[in-house]
Amino acid sequence: SIDKDQSDGKMYARKIEYLDTRSGETEAMEDIDGVVLALGCQGMQSVVSGSPDLARLPVFSQAASLKGIDVISVRLWFDRRVETRSPANVFSRFESLRGAGGTFFMLDQFQAGNTGLWGDDIKNDDMGSVVACDFYNAGGLMSLSEEDIAKILTDELLPSSVSKFADAKLVDSWVGKYGGVVSWFSPGSFTRRPPLEGAGNDILPNVKCAGDWVRMGEREHGAK
Repeated sequence: SIDKDQSDGKMYARKIEYLDTRSGETEAMEDIDGVVLALGCQGMQSVVSGSPDLARLPVFSQAASLKGIDVISVRLWFDRRVETRSPANVFSRFESLRGAGGTFFMLDQFQAGNTGLWGDDIKNDDMGSVVACDFYNAGGLMSLSEEDIAKILTDELLPSSVSKFADAKLVDSWVGKYGGVVSWFSPGSFTRRPPLEGAGNDILPNVKCAGDWVRMGEREHGAK
């Protein structure tokens, strides 16, 4: 909840209520000093829709209107090690991407000797390459089954990028689909992205924002 302080006329966040996903109970924190909204677009939508006080402030209602892009994360375990020129790689201009951008990382190269990539019961000699693949702006792939997504990687994308993948057999796979969770820096979205200072020190001084999508003013750096 947000209360107005009579001494300076500013508003302050005083109490937070949240759902404890472990117990299923609604918990509360009172007499808080400050809040940092380290959220993506979906998290902001959820918080603002549940807080009429925040929704009344244009900064937060505008931020809650922004959308994210779909992401698919894949892990692949192979029966043999595949050597690549670089452990970090990019997929580009493949028709099977269906409009997505893609990357793949050789975890066995980044984390050489880490038996945790396979599990403690697997001998080192039996460990093949472990590949982390991520698709961004993946709306065209979201409706595919996990098996079909893995097949696109093992039959098309990976062998086309590194020919030795054609000789490797897939032992196990995992696929995670995350709809609308990654910041979308779409044209025209800049003015609706939340500032680092939230509503501002003159309005709501103890609520700030954090994340790759916030406007940082003079602290801004790099490309967004």
